[in-house]
Amino acid sequence: MKKNNELNELFIKYETNKFQHGYADIYFSYIEKLKNENINLLEIGIADGKSLLAWSDYFKNGKIIGIDKNHINLNEKGINKSNIIIHQGLQGNSKFIQSLIKKYEKFDIIIDDGSHFPKDVIKSFNLLFSSLKENGLYFIEDTQTSYNHFFKGNPFNLKYANTHMNFFKNLTDSLNYQEIANPFYKKKYMTQK
Repeated sequence: MKKNNELNELFIKYETNKFQHGYADIYFSYIEKLKNENINLLEIGIADGKSLLAWSDYFKNGKIIGIDKNHINLNEKGINKSNIIIHQGLQGNSKFIQSLIKKYEKFDIIIDDGSHFPKDVIKSFNLLFSSLKENGLYFIEDTQTSYNHFFKGNPFNLKYANTHMNFFKNLTDSLNYQEIANPFYKKKYMTQK
């Protein structure tokens, strides 16, 4: 029997585009077991704050931390829940990201719905990945921007483009570092056991 996906209902209730993108089922399959836990969830890029409200309702015992490049007026947006905290800053700003890591130490879930520019997605991943708790989850939305010129993607040079899709494809090579017969190959710290 299929479980009721409360996230679908919350994404619809708060009119977040995560429902239209079909993310609710994907998220639910990974996060359901954390629903009642005291988690730290970091969402990069909060726009109108609607997804923060959905996360706040779903993770009632959790701390929902949002960051955005723009100043967000909580009362004006109706984001006045006690478990939501918002910080203003850029996801590609090392100093800003390091200050978040220092403040919150570890995150159970990180969701990148920020700029969608490859350089920002890659940089924030490199900065934040080590701040995930053991068995933590790191989600990156809208990876199709790797193929869109507006977002500095490249639909013509798929194999060698400096996109976040290629960055993550290359991490899969590193997962298999023991099988790579190249004495100069360096495994990535994210894939070390």
